[in-house]
Amino acid sequence: MATAIPPGLLDRLWLYTNLHCNLRCRYCLAESGPRAMRARLEWPAFQALVDQAASLGFRQVALTGGEPFLHPHILELLRSSAGRRAGDTAPPARPAQPAESGPRESRGRGS
Repeated sequence: MATAIPPGLLDRLWLYTNLHCNLRCRYCLAESGPRAMRARLEWPAFQALVDQAASLGFRQVALTGGEPFLHPHILELLRSSAGRRAGDTAPPARPAQPAESGPRESRGRGS
């Protein structure tokens, strides 16, 4: 059984949703960019990490990356983690795992 983390010690869990990004910022600590590896945190692993963090006493989950909004299921990830409370031992009802889809294409003006 998990032991709760003392309050204030580790309150926030940072999760990388994906590694790629549409920008090439010089100051990027994740070394993300358009040419970065197209790896992403999949739904089952995300759910398991959020569940475990809540049961251990984490109060916040922060999503980072690359660019989290390039993850094809970012809205589902946000919805499923919203409302969790530190110390939760059972996850709340969640949406079903999202159907797999290919990468979204961004379209510029006039496309």
